[in-house]
Amino acid sequence: MKSLLICTLLTFCTSALADLTLYSDRPEEKIQPIVDAFQEQTGETVIINTMSATEIEEALVTEGANSPADVAIVKDMIYGDNLVRSGVMQSLNSDFAKENVRAIMVSEYWTAITFRARTLVYDKNYDVSEINTYEDLANPKYAGLVCLRTSKSTYNQALGAELVASYGEEGAFDILNGWLNNQADLTSIYSSDTTLIEDITLQNGTCTLGMVNSYYLGLLTLKDPDIPVGIKFLQMKDGGVHTNGIVAGITASSDNPELARQFIEFMLTEDPQKSFSLANQDFPANKNISFPDNISAWSTFEASERNWNDTLDSVEIAKDLFEELDYL
Repeated sequence: MKSLLICTLLTFCTSALADLTLYSDRPEEKIQPIVDAFQEQTGETVIINTMSATEIEEALVTEGANSPADVAIVKDMIYGDNLVRSGVMQSLNSDFAKENVRAIMVSEYWTAITFRARTLVYDKNYDVSEINTYEDLANPKYAGLVCLRTSKSTYNQALGAELVASYGEEGAFDILNGWLNNQADLTSIYSSDTTLIEDITLQNGTCTLGMVNSYYLGLLTLKDPDIPVGIKFLQMKDGGVHTNGIVAGITASSDNPELARQFIEFMLTEDPQKSFSLANQDFPANKNISFPDNISAWSTFEASERNWNDTLDSVEIAKDLFEELDYL
């Protein structure tokens, strides 16, 4: 069990009572059931400290080797990569993850826990039969119909990066430029995927077509099964739909890395996978686990086989393209 000589922050004081401390940007109520089950199974005490992904990185850098954190859980691959680049993570070394998680979703330092697609959503009254690739959405025939989330979103940065990796820099530029040229109006850059989807549901709303993470529609569908918004899984030039996901890894500061690894692997077992996927409306990262019931109809889509680590190599190029296109 951790012991700290001086508790200068509430985080440190609370974590001093724990065998394992999680820094997570996921809502506590979505992780607590997994923590409860792990504690019951192992007898270990686990503390959850919830903050934004950016705050997690800042805390781990500032706290350094004295950080109480053992496990970092963040909402997508870019934030996971940021932690690695900041030097605050250690090798995961999980044979369980390598054997059970889709290979493209595992790096030296983290593994996906769940994943989602970033793809097309649309007004169900609109015919999208001719929109089958990300490139198709750039066709001028869809002018005045498209809404997008801000390029400041790491979700869009990861998507842009895979466009670069799949279509090349010039090809990605043309696609992004086409999307922007097809914008519904000057207000059709959104700070939230949820707001974008809700706009599609409005009669005479701004948006007809949009690009969002699949789980946002899943969460809204839980509230309203008859929501008049459809989802279509687009294809990259050289493969399936772009995916991203929640990732977890062991912090460099952990004084109990074996227990941290045990917890991460526990998250990848059947019951935690099902409960966490259902809570987030994501897909299980463990390839042997079935999808949650209300999104099982989406289970036939083809996911891109591009390794997330390869996609991450193109993030800075994508950001440069966004800036060049004045995509805010």
